Amino acid sequence: AEIVAEVGDDCAALSQILAQDVRGHAYPFGAYNAEVIDVLRELGIAYARTAFPTHDFRLPGDPLAWNPSCHHSAAGEIADALFGLSDSELALFFIYGHSWELDAGEPTNGWDYMESLAQRLGGRSDTWYATAVEVADYTRAICAVQSSLADDSLYNPSGLDLWLRGGRSVVRLPAGGSVEAIFPSSDFIAFR
Repeated sequence: AEIVAEVGDDCAALSQILAQDVRGHAYPFGAYNAEVIDVLRELGIAYARTAFPTHDFRLPGDPLAWNPSCHHSAAGEIADALFGLSDSELALFFIYGHSWELDAGEPTNGWDYMESLAQRLGGRSDTWYATAVEVADYTRAICAVQSSLADDSLYNPSGLDLWLRGGRSVVRLPAGGSVEAIFPSSDFIAFR
């Protein structure tokens, strides 16, 4: 009841201020447990960020226990590894941090650093720039794709268009629609 009141009341207040649903959460000091995750799921929270960086580009296994790629102070260094990936690798670069930390004015923890990082990462035609909730929704939609018993078509029950790649072929799987499987459904990779 305490978790429901604390998180639920704050989300309701923020949702009213922003005039849209707040569906994300950042764990204080990154601390959480299975009970907290269950409560967040019941409250309709789509994702919750920890404070335990992975220093890689994996998609979240559970969006309610989402370990980010890195803190913003390490993002410049990690970006080098991102740019070194091949075009065929699906990667998610999830940077976390707090704006108040940037007032420190340190070499990797200041406003000039963040501006430089944003210029370096921005404007790429091969990149989907998304919020954490958009990634969480897209990940859920990918997991909901259904293949026919004959393995000759894929159905997308979600309200999001999905992009699938099998080998060198890329197909759009429309929201609420189907496509002929041009590759075994077990081999598809979804991306945007």
